[in-house]
Amino acid sequence: MRIVHLISLIILATAFVACSSDNAVTPDTIRMREVEAAVTTFVDSLQKSFPDDSLVSNRIAAYLERHPSYFFGSTIAVMNADTSVRLSPYWYRSGTSLAYADLAVASYQIRTKGWFTEPIAKRAAVWTEPYFDAGGGEIWMRTYSVPVIISGKIVAIATTDLAVTP
Repeated sequence: MRIVHLISLIILATAFVACSSDNAVTPDTIRMREVEAAVTTFVDSLQKSFPDDSLVSNRIAAYLERHPSYFFGSTIAVMNADTSVRLSPYWYRSGTSLAYADLAVASYQIRTKGWFTEPIAKRAAVWTEPYFDAGGGEIWMRTYSVPVIISGKIVAIATTDLAVTP
């Protein structure tokens, strides 16, 4: 709880400093920093104790339930040694509840998605540009993706989708 409080204070201080300069700070910018802090904490917990495949889905749903409604969706794309994806449960907001989709299905072509490929290539966290999630959430969003690295190997990509204004 103290870590969450500390992160909130850092975010508020960052927003205050940014607002006091000539840079325009939008609600989306502030929310992006909140997502970055939350996903970083989430990935740290995954690196300390990566769940068995049977528990990954529950871990994502619990993470999403703990965060504000503008944290639209989240997945952990769990990879095999050859970087193929063996599971990617995706939880997202649908009305007042959470809904589920499997992103590891062949038709989704997960290994062609920038939110998946860029953090692998860069071995670092990345934001997508804003996009309209047609056929999915039907909203404008950005995705923040972070590689989960254990013993020097990327074992998964953890993401959070942020609803944004177009």
